Amino acid sequence: MLRPVIEASLQRLRLPRLDLFFLHFNIVPGGASSPRAGPEAAVPDDPYAVFVDRVRPLFERFVARA
Repeated sequence: MLRPVIEASLQRLRLPRLDLFFLHFNIVPGGASSPRAGPEAAVPDDPYAVFVDRVRPLFERFVARA
């Protein structure tokens, strides 16, 4: 699901590749997130675990395909 979003952005920007991906909040072990995130922010129970289990492997596959 993330790959089509990135590819669409690259097409709109007329760029051949993604050099930087910015997460919108800090992810650290223990579930703490950015101090800027207010109580209304939808943050998973343990964002670090979500990052390790889902996000990092996805980007590792992206890099391997490049």
